[in-house]
Amino acid sequence: MHCFPVPYPDELIYSLVARAGIRSAITSSKQLLDEVYGDRKVIATIDLPSHLSSISEQLVNTGRFDVQQLIYEHTMFPIYAPFVDESIRIRAMERMEYCAKGSVHLMLGAPASIVKTSDNFCVCPACVAEQKQKYGESYWSRLWFLPSLPYCPKHGLLSQSRTSYHDSRHTYHACGQIQCQPFLSNTTDKAEQQVAYLANKAKEVMCLPAQDSPTQRQWSLFYNHLAHDFGCGKGTKQIAHDKIADLVVSKIVTPELTINSDRDTNWLRTIFRRHRKAFSYLQHLTVWSAFIPEMSASEIIKEVKSKDKVTISFSKDNAHLMPNSNEKKRKQWRYLIDKTPIKKARKLQGGGALYAWLYRNDRDWLLDFNRVHQSQL
Repeated sequence: MHCFPVPYPDELIYSLVARAGIRSAITSSKQLLDEVYGDRKVIATIDLPSHLSSISEQLVNTGRFDVQQLIYEHTMFPIYAPFVDESIRIRAMERMEYCAKGSVHLMLGAPASIVKTSDNFCVCPACVAEQKQKYGESYWSRLWFLPSLPYCPKHGLLSQSRTSYHDSRHTYHACGQIQCQPFLSNTTDKAEQQVAYLANKAKEVMCLPAQDSPTQRQWSLFYNHLAHDFGCGKGTKQIAHDKIADLVVSKIVTPELTINSDRDTNWLRTIFRRHRKAFSYLQHLTVWSAFIPEMSASEIIKEVKSKDKVTISFSKDNAHLMPNSNEKKRKQWRYLIDKTPIKKARKLQGGGALYAWLYRNDRDWLLDFNRVHQSQL
């Protein structure tokens, strides 16, 4: 296809195809599908599209945008990838390359999840203004389509349209063609701060590089250790779910995640038990906001991956058993901070892992030390 556009940062594939139709003055949906995919039966999918090999071929002259890059930078796939088994992550990417016939959504658990993607278009008016000023046109950003989180990490609440992108299976609607109204919300300032935190943390997850997914066992160990680290454990293995609920419930801002304490199978109890299934990004982020809000998504994923079958959990009560290890890590952190500001130190190779280790095993010292060096943040 001549004059196929190059994707803008965080632009959805859906938006890219819509812009291609406008650029080529194509008004027929079927003709656009023919030009882009060579297949008139392709479904216009906004979050987890397939046939990405065809999009990659359209962009071959750029020397960039292989299928993996398109998946991780221009679809909603990264919001699912860290939380599903590695075998599912690989199979889903393979299906997205060619004809998936809706299987990707099923594989990633999207239809069965309690966290749902809105069927309607959403936009951030402030982002649209910035896009027009910078690029001369607007486009659909994937950060506007976070499931159950209609919030722009940069500007706040989104505007929402009454138009559903399911209204026409084969039509790609351009951003400038859809009218949206401000999203009405009755949330308090405190609740909006929590929504803002979740949106920014979701953006961190979306921007993670392509990598192997942690196993469900590693996620299970991570949450078990997390509970014990914060005094929410009973013995060496059991979890005090009532204490966890006290910490997490105040952080919940979406109706879908409301906890029914009478049910032994509510999602909060289940996520701290042995993982037999994947949980949504929003369930993970809500727990992180209650326990480890300062840690970045990349640091958390590294910490989860460090868990294995022989990992030993150290609680605060037996932290004195490893003083030499603690002092060695403290010395490394002091040396690093003497030369580098704290935020930059956490982004250096090895710095994030060191911070995560100290946060988990020597938290009181780390927080006190960082507080004294607050001016370097």
